[in-house]
Amino acid sequence: MKIACLADVHGNIHALEPILEQMENVKYDLMICCGDMIGLGPFPNEVVEFLRIEGFQMLLGNCEQSLLLGGLEIGTNPRPDDTWRRSLQWTANELSSENRAFLRKVPTRLEVNGDGPISLLACHASPDSLTEGLYEATREERFIQLAAKQEAGLVAFGHTHVGFQKVVAGVRFVNCGSVGRSADGDTRACYASIETEKNGGEMHAEVVLRRVKYDVETAAKAVVRRGLPRELADSLREGR
Repeated sequence: MKIACLADVHGNIHALEPILEQMENVKYDLMICCGDMIGLGPFPNEVVEFLRIEGFQMLLGNCEQSLLLGGLEIGTNPRPDDTWRRSLQWTANELSSENRAFLRKVPTRLEVNGDGPISLLACHASPDSLTEGLYEATREERFIQLAAKQEAGLVAFGHTHVGFQKVVAGVRFVNCGSVGRSADGDTRACYASIETEKNGGEMHAEVVLRRVKYDVETAAKAVVRRGLPRELADSLREGR
């Protein structure tokens, strides 16, 4: 089974389109977006509609939750409060009623049962929360706690905009990185390609974090042109 798992597009259609072009070379059985399709970027409607047309299973992220609830809470977002709030307010004004209604129906998690013992849980930030940031350096005890609660052998998520994968207590944790707002110093978009196969009578999962170049400068100029805070354009250029 081949699964494409991406996260945190954040209204960046310029980053999303090249990923889909690359993905056309692989026949994925399932395509998942682990939330934060919108917020912090200039094309929220275009991104939601693009993902819908392409058949992605979308999950709720903290940006969608904040916007739909109207609270515009900060969560664990490291950006200044004013930038975060201005961005979500701008997105709230731009988002169409049709896309708003669609996002209200999006689930917070998706469980996929593959052939054999390999199964996958997809969520936005962690299985416990839409705002808990999981990093490779997160303490081992926390991963052990999360692993003990899971029936799935693989957990895919995003939120921190920094991709990684590690196995703890028999569970593979995969942060898919960010399509539209990389925060690891690499401006390229990032997503996870997951393939399960049977080997010697057992099922195994191979996970590759793929990076894709896109026109960052055009995307950054669109941020400013559309009236979003300039800081969001600068962070695209710097990959932070």
